[in-house]
Amino acid sequence: MIKRPFCRGLAKTILFAGIFLVLSGCGAQQFKTDVFQDFYSVGWGPSAMTWSGKDLIIGEETMVMELTSIDTGSFVGETFPYNSNGFFSFSRQPQSIRSVGKISGLAWEGDCCGIGYLWVADSKYRQIVKLSPSHEVLRVFAAQGYTPQGLAFDGKDIWTADAFSSKIYKLSSESGQILSEITSPIERPLALAFDCGNLLILGLNTCKKASSDCIEKRLVKMNVLEGRFIEEISLPRQIQRPISLASAKDILWIGDRTLNRVFKISNSGSSLEDTKTYASAVTPTQDKKPRKIEIVEKPQVMDKKEDPDEAKKAADEAKKAADEAKKSADEAKKSADEAKKAFELQQKK
Repeated sequence: MIKRPFCRGLAKTILFAGIFLVLSGCGAQQFKTDVFQDFYSVGWGPSAMTWSGKDLIIGEETMVMELTSIDTGSFVGETFPYNSNGFFSFSRQPQSIRSVGKISGLAWEGDCCGIGYLWVADSKYRQIVKLSPSHEVLRVFAAQGYTPQGLAFDGKDIWTADAFSSKIYKLSSESGQILSEITSPIERPLALAFDCGNLLILGLNTCKKASSDCIEKRLVKMNVLEGRFIEEISLPRQIQRPISLASAKDILWIGDRTLNRVFKISNSGSSLEDTKTYASAVTPTQDKKPRKIEIVEKPQVMDKKEDPDEAKKAADEAKKAADEAKKSADEAKKSADEAKKAFELQQKK
């Protein structure tokens, strides 16, 4: 006869073995971006991401953060007790970009190693902004469509999506002019990235027209030259609301708006034979005119001969202001000394 303690031990062993199999086989690799809900409290989940060749850059509202030393953990579900949150470090402290209203897309212009420029899609002011490494504004032009969502840089030009009209626009990085327009194979394109000449598109389809709660999550690769998508990449079942995307070498990072996590997946998927052409037959030079674009360039400091009289006047005004400030400081010190003496006299009484 088998004793009960042995049976209980065997049951526990089987249980833990089952848990290990679940974690190793079903737990999607990810890390939690709890920075958004704790100290900084600027939103819920990264609304935009890009890869600088060195760091993963994530954005939300007006905050930009550069992450390094990322270590992912397994994630099975929100209520599963054996999930691992993973961790990351900041390569530099999070910064607020005052020149944008709401970050809805990020793209990196640069070959490698974190040296380059950051492009930002701003959904609040419907603009595209180019920033220097120190986040100074270098260029601003108007975005196309209803609102820009997602951003990608192909080595020369900018790509952005409009979830409202299901359109994807290729824009000149110099002028903001529409170079081409593509009908998105996904109903609501939310994020873009480039991978070896192919455009990655992440978004949602509504699977029931009567209900907006039923959604289909999709990630596809599009051959932009032929205007058709050639590959579909499966998303982990744990992802609830994908919102952002970054391509880094052989992997993809997927930001989840609801779970406040970033998932790590392979960039390879299943080949698709799609005969439909999504490229628009209408060229920008015909009847597709962009809304008015105002290019704003960072002003250059020009050398000019200084007027001696103006310089002397400015110097005199600066000296006068300095003298007044010194006078005020002396008076404040005098008042403080008198107050101190009065206090000491009161103490003696």
